[in-house]
Amino acid sequence: MDARVRECGSRGLGLLAERHALDVRGPHYNINLMVPLFDPGRIEHPDIPIHIVAVNPMMCQVAGEVAEGIRPHPVCTPSYIEKVMLPAVRAGAVKARRSLDRFRVCMKPLVATAANEAELVPKVRDARARIAFYASTPQYRAAFDHIGLGDLADRLKLLSRAQRWEEMPQHINDDVLHTFVTIATYDTIGRKLCDRYGGVVTNCEFSIAVKNDADRERLRQLASDIQSEGVAHARRTILGTAA
Repeated sequence: MDARVRECGSRGLGLLAERHALDVRGPHYNINLMVPLFDPGRIEHPDIPIHIVAVNPMMCQVAGEVAEGIRPHPVCTPSYIEKVMLPAVRAGAVKARRSLDRFRVCMKPLVATAANEAELVPKVRDARARIAFYASTPQYRAAFDHIGLGDLADRLKLLSRAQRWEEMPQHINDDVLHTFVTIATYDTIGRKLCDRYGGVVTNCEFSIAVKNDADRERLRQLASDIQSEGVAHARRTILGTAA
């Protein structure tokens, strides 16, 4: 997998000599207003891939028809991606007569990680609460129903409607927690992410708190560990040719 690491900062884009007026015309909208103050000029990499965020099969099919990639929600388990989302992507590609050879599955999974076990405790607590919230969201129910947790999603939906937020995390037992969240200290989190998502995801995004140079180096090492996994397995799964 490819792992993306970002450091915040400002830098110039570098304006190039060749300029074109903004003039995009479509069946629904025309985009042609560009105030000079906000005109950045041409960018260094103009071929920007279009990725669609999706959970349910219909949006996955749309991604296969028109996009260069898909971004599953963090509640989408590897099984759900492989058995529900990607077949819909392939159906869309067939409908549009498109190739998926360069199609990407990009994900920022749910992760609870820290330098040591003591620091991991609050991360796990927060992850449990987040899963409870996601499970209560009707638009994500298919991902929970896929693994037999539809009843759990229904119970949490009712609690959320009653705004009984503090009661919700206790409904996420350890089995459910580990189904959705990759939990490990910094020394093993990279390997666990590869083991879980290496067969279905081409690009993995994650973040850890960076307070000093040691943390920055640790983050770079995590990215390197994940990138070393490669994308061959995920590519076969996307194309539907995995053994």
